[in-house]
Amino acid sequence: MKAFRILGVSWSAMALGSILLGACSETTTETGTSSSVTGSPTSTFTTLSTPTPYSAGTKIVFVNPVSQSAYVGRSYGTLFMANADGSSPVELAPGEEASFVGFGRQRSAVVVYYMAKVSETESLLRQRDLASGEVKDITSVTAPEKSDAPPSGDISPNGTQIALHHAEGIDIVDASTGQGRRLVTSDGSGCDAVPVDFDRCYGFYGPEWSPDGRYLTARRMFFEGGEDVLIDPSVDESQFTSLGVENAGWAPSSDRVCGSEGGYDPRILYAAPVPTDGSQVVLEFEANPARQQRILDCTWLGGGRIAVVTSLDGVDTVLVVSADGGGTEELLRLESPLSIGRVFGIDDTHVVLNIFDQDAQDYASPLILDVSTGATTTILDPGTRVVAVSILRGG
Repeated sequence: MKAFRILGVSWSAMALGSILLGACSETTTETGTSSSVTGSPTSTFTTLSTPTPYSAGTKIVFVNPVSQSAYVGRSYGTLFMANADGSSPVELAPGEEASFVGFGRQRSAVVVYYMAKVSETESLLRQRDLASGEVKDITSVTAPEKSDAPPSGDISPNGTQIALHHAEGIDIVDASTGQGRRLVTSDGSGCDAVPVDFDRCYGFYGPEWSPDGRYLTARRMFFEGGEDVLIDPSVDESQFTSLGVENAGWAPSSDRVCGSEGGYDPRILYAAPVPTDGSQVVLEFEANPARQQRILDCTWLGGGRIAVVTSLDGVDTVLVVSADGGGTEELLRLESPLSIGRVFGIDDTHVVLNIFDQDAQDYASPLILDVSTGATTTILDPGTRVVAVSILRGG
């Protein structure tokens, strides 16, 4: 079994916690005035001894080692960033087990936002000034019980808001104060029923902003399986809309997502318009009970093209297809024990791939793939899992 595949979350003992208040750092040097989602002011500042050197540009963000998995959302571990070619890796949250949220600006400071693990059920949303090393605790949240998706978040393109998933649902919080509001609410009231009431047994995970900041996608997980949904963050307690796909990836234009047909054996890749209906089939495998063929992940390239990770009889392949359904090119094939996890677009012609070694039961070094030539470059150390490609804007 491939450790990074999206799997159903066990909700049989689901307990929906509340957002916790208060900062948990033992080394306090200054108290601020920001607020958590549910109310009273609480903010802690801690000065770390070593600033993080940085330069503006596209960054590959990764964890190594991977200390906590997240099938939906972003892994926890020792958090790093590197240049787009994998060079000059630096640690983003020294001494912490962290999950990346995004880069941003606070006044003149360049900062990184991340979730810091406090316990198996609690994480802190933190902001760290890369130049000074100063850390600000924004708010504290709880994780769904017995979940493979610990709390994670994603910062809006303008750097002012963070979509944050936790035990109760998904909130939008102010990136500087932590004050926020509920977008969608998880429902665990039917999880312990016999039989399970699937209409009242689900949670939301892995929010991701559209490039223009108008919408969010998220994963709605059921007792078994799930679906990707579209959320309008401009509306409190908004109604979510099913996208009809899994592993949704935003087009740079924000008007479409790519994604595979739902289920455990997705065979169809769609380009789904947002927010209207009318998904277009981009790639389809014929049903064949004698063969295992699946579409695993996708990311958009330039020129309306999509890089797609597929698996056929245990052999993982990267294809490039046109979003209008015309033309397919195979670029990379990996055979057991190596398999491909998530794919992230770096620019119009390059992607970075997570590689898993099934014999070692650990991540191998990631690969950068040039989709114009098919050439690959191994980057970073074994044990590395890429969690995002993000633009860091200089001071």
